[in-house]
Amino acid sequence: MINLIFDTIENAADQLNYWTDIRFIVFGFEAAILAFYIYYTGRFLMGAKRKNEYSLRNDLSYTWAAFFACQAAMSAFIMYADYFQNYLPAGDIYAWRNYFLNLGGVMGLVGIILIARKSEQILGTKYIISVLLLIISACVVLFFNFPTRYFNLFLIVAYITNILIFYSAVRYVIGSHPMLNRQLRIFVYGFILMTIAQFGRSDIALNFVFQYSVDWVYNLRFFADFFLMASLFLLQYAFNQFPSLFELEWRKYLRELHVVYMKGGNEIYGYYFDEENKDNSEIVGGFMYGVNQLVSEITGSDTALHMIKQQENVVCFEKNELVIVVLIAKEYNELYTHKLKQLLSIIMLEYGHYLENWKGNKTPFKSLKEKIEKIFG
Repeated sequence: MINLIFDTIENAADQLNYWTDIRFIVFGFEAAILAFYIYYTGRFLMGAKRKNEYSLRNDLSYTWAAFFACQAAMSAFIMYADYFQNYLPAGDIYAWRNYFLNLGGVMGLVGIILIARKSEQILGTKYIISVLLLIISACVVLFFNFPTRYFNLFLIVAYITNILIFYSAVRYVIGSHPMLNRQLRIFVYGFILMTIAQFGRSDIALNFVFQYSVDWVYNLRFFADFFLMASLFLLQYAFNQFPSLFELEWRKYLRELHVVYMKGGNEIYGYYFDEENKDNSEIVGGFMYGVNQLVSEITGSDTALHMIKQQENVVCFEKNELVIVVLIAKEYNELYTHKLKQLLSIIMLEYGHYLENWKGNKTPFKSLKEKIEKIFG
């Protein structure tokens, strides 16, 4: 029955000129996949560079860059083992092919380990899965005749495991946010499609098909590569609209916020995101006045600078002729500038008449707490 199905499909394929040079088409697809991996590697490296310029955390960008670099290396090893066998080392070609396929699989697994490590760091699971994957990778490299089919099977399991722990890590951060959960589902669909494609490219699937038709080895490889390219487009779509994990958890890095009167540097209102900071506040009115002077000295303008480094923290601020709103955080995020501008506008709209001739009475500003919690909550 199975032979009949394969014969029917193969006969239909033979009638199409499209399949005449299927091997060259598959090679072209795999070269395109390699190019995509290299492109994504460069893209995430450039993203990390841009984040460096704004003092943003970029460890996740580097992690994804390394992941795609490892996938590129895996594709390169697979292409070398399957399409350039004349250039393999002398000896048993089959054994050397398996070895280079295993090395490619190890590179793919290293990329998975990097993502798993980052996910476990978020979840706080002590890197148990990452260490296990690393040990098995070392075994594959050290043992020349490690069976490729077993490693392929393990690699598929590793992909599935990685999907689950990364999904858990991101869900842990984003909670029930509807738009982000939709993007996360698209990302998971893309990763599942990538896993299916990697299985279709593996020796397990190819050897199974080889029993029935040699030609269908390339047909299966073609469909697997097609699925892999589709998965990359899904991942691209998800990445384009998905913020970094730091941007999702920016509230964790907030320390304190101060509204200070520009004429004299007296504090109008102070808010502490972590009550433990209240007794150890690093900001006093005199310091705020010093920040104002520093901005003027460095830029010669009241609006050119929005952030300075202060020991282990960053100080973000927005100001006008009456008040300066200062936010202290452990890390910088561009979102802070937007929120400070929003808060400054509300202050001027609702409290502007108090500020024009402010004499030190803080009572009218007690309601600022609700405004701050609404904007930064």
